[in-house]
Amino acid sequence: MRCLPLLLLIAVPLLAADSLPSGARLAKGESLTSRNNAYRMDVRDDGKLAVYRLAPAEALVWESPGDGFPGAGALEMRADNDLVLADAEGATRWHSATAETGARIPGHLVLQDDGELCVFSGPRRLWAAGAVAVRIVLPLGELRKAIQDEEARRDWCVIL
Repeated sequence: MRCLPLLLLIAVPLLAADSLPSGARLAKGESLTSRNNAYRMDVRDDGKLAVYRLAPAEALVWESPGDGFPGAGALEMRADNDLVLADAEGATRWHSATAETGARIPGHLVLQDDGELCVFSGPRRLWAAGAVAVRIVLPLGELRKAIQDEEARRDWCVIL
């Protein structure tokens, strides 16, 4: 009788460095990094959630509103699809307001390559914050006219 080796594969969900699945948490001092390594989201020791652009120089692009909180705490992706920043006692200090009663599709948080922090339920985006780039390109002649026109300058913000 010939015996063949038995190969047992165990499926273990991997936690990608850019995402936080339903039921997972990040403690203060922990972070996510976008896949392209251009952005980092920190659960800061001061009790706030923050997104930083890493290059060319580190810069804060978004932080959770409100006051932080001292002591222990964590960012949690809850089973009801709400992203919650909670203190050591579990009290909500900030949340994404994305809770869904009887959520059937588990939510997850993703720090995207463009710096946007998003909560998804399957493919459906429930919430987003973070780096938002708006680019309006004008022909040079129109840009010059807009800069020279005093009335236009009151209505426009030109960033060069």
